[in-house]
Amino acid sequence: MENSENIVYKCPKFVVVEEDFELPEGRVVKRYPFIKRGPGALILAFKESKLLLLKEYRPILGSWVYQLPGGKIEQEEPLIGARREVEEETGYSVDSIKLLFESWLSPSFIKQKNYFFVAQLSDKGEQKLESDETIKTEFVTLNDAVSMIIDGEITSMPSVAGILYYAVTQSKK
Repeated sequence: MENSENIVYKCPKFVVVEEDFELPEGRVVKRYPFIKRGPGALILAFKESKLLLLKEYRPILGSWVYQLPGGKIEQEEPLIGARREVEEETGYSVDSIKLLFESWLSPSFIKQKNYFFVAQLSDKGEQKLESDETIKTEFVTLNDAVSMIIDGEITSMPSVAGILYYAVTQSKK
């Protein structure tokens, strides 16, 4: 079956599409709606064993949210996009960076691949924020970040996933 994509809504951050899909048993789902977004990068950025968190004001929630640095990967390799996002959002230079894991954001209705990286930071420079960004930076221990998740202070699901993945995999080393 040839998939035909129908754009329902388009804006700079995402596209809403409808598409026909054939399921494994042959049943066809007509005009299945979902959000398409380009890939994203999230970075567990460390300096002297402390994790850098963003405290960003999110207008749609009307509140401040703790999360990992990251954002949209432009027309670039994920590693390059991750490095760029850290430097723009935090002002810190990246000494080293490597891929940690990949995941899909919410594959029932969002088609967006996320790349999670771990990075080591060095010198602090100037943040280069976009016009809709208000970001403060804060360093915490990994244990404090896990406690912040348990206490409901870190609620951004990609950040929760990245921090817990890192904490679990590091405890096995």
